[in-house]
Amino acid sequence: MRLQGPRVAVRPLTRADLAQMAAWRPFDNLLYSDANWVQRSPYALGHWYTRCSQDRRRLLYAVVDEAGQVIGSITLREIDGRRSARLGITLGADFVNRGYGTEVLTLFLDYFFESLGFEQMVLDVVGYNRRAIRVYEKLGFKQVGQRRRPVKRRKALKLLKEPRYTSARRFVRRDWLRRYWLSCHEMALSKTDWQKKRQERKNGMFAETAMPEGASLPQTGQDETSEAAAEKTPGESRETRWEVVAVANGVTAAAIIRGHLESEGIPTLMQHEPAGVAIGLIFGKLGEAKVLVPEPLAERALEILNQPNPLSTDDAEDAASSP
Repeated sequence: MRLQGPRVAVRPLTRADLAQMAAWRPFDNLLYSDANWVQRSPYALGHWYTRCSQDRRRLLYAVVDEAGQVIGSITLREIDGRRSARLGITLGADFVNRGYGTEVLTLFLDYFFESLGFEQMVLDVVGYNRRAIRVYEKLGFKQVGQRRRPVKRRKALKLLKEPRYTSARRFVRRDWLRRYWLSCHEMALSKTDWQKKRQERKNGMFAETAMPEGASLPQTGQDETSEAAAEKTPGESRETRWEVVAVANGVTAAAIIRGHLESEGIPTLMQHEPAGVAIGLIFGKLGEAKVLVPEPLAERALEILNQPNPLSTDDAEDAASSP
């Protein structure tokens, strides 16, 4: 089995892949430290691989790039016949912010539902990981409940005390035994919903779960410049699709968000309802201005916006919220 995409491929994980995964650079950001590969001896790695390979309720896959380098892994666990399985996906720290996540999952979901014949995929994701939640929602996953994940006391206290993690505090819980937990979203995607989402993509109507009106290009005449709205992707005849990545409360907050993205080389537009115009920005209901970026850059833009702001996390949280 080998699933080949434009830039990545998915194949069964082998024992030889473990050395590359063990050499991945760890995430510096505490919010994503759960994705760090646990350092083990070669013997312990081999034992882990043997144990997982013999587990009938678990399947392991490697994600490789065009050069054959292992850049991530996929795990199916809690396999229940062909009814459902729980997804786990990890990319090494040096391979995030490149749009690999959406590509890998799109590739794997077809295989999961059509070739393996499962009826439902479930997963859990920490509530503060908006980057991942946005990707899952785009692919059709829906939140179906809450789940909690144990977290070490040292990490929990850092999340609660350090100013740069202010936005994550509400997802840290402590029980009466003084054990700490992270609040997670339980999400699910059925085979039927995936087939509908796949057909929408084929029809060029990949509708956003969280913000349907932001999935298509804003109407000409309702943006800052009609030329920007009509921009076409090089080598293609169709118009560029723009996606909402943030909703700002007022001119100042919108300008801050837009400036931040453009400083990273990401072009932006403002979407609006036909309400009123002020200094070139047009606002929708309740004075909100939606910040849009080209669809291929949306994942990167969200990753930039979701990075903790060490100077003023509270202000950043109030200024923008991902749709």
